[in-house]
Amino acid sequence: MVTGVDIAPNLLEQARERAKREAVEVTFDEGDAEELPYGDASFDLVISMFGAMFAPRPELVATELMRICRPGGSIAMANWTAGAAP
Repeated sequence: MVTGVDIAPNLLEQARERAKREAVEVTFDEGDAEELPYGDASFDLVISMFGAMFAPRPELVATELMRICRPGGSIAMANWTAGAAP
């Protein structure tokens, strides 16, 4: 099962439309990276593609990613540093 989360409802709607077009099964939830709407150890793999890097308190995001990832699971992040934007 794949779950996506974003704080922006408009981006969630775009994601739902694309998933439908591509015929992929994904659950999308509205949520804040600093307080994710999932229980402890809910996921085997947690991935952030740029979104978490924009959170104002990255230490809270890191704590949340670790909290929702099961022990022995994996966390992967894609970010860029200041001055290295695509």
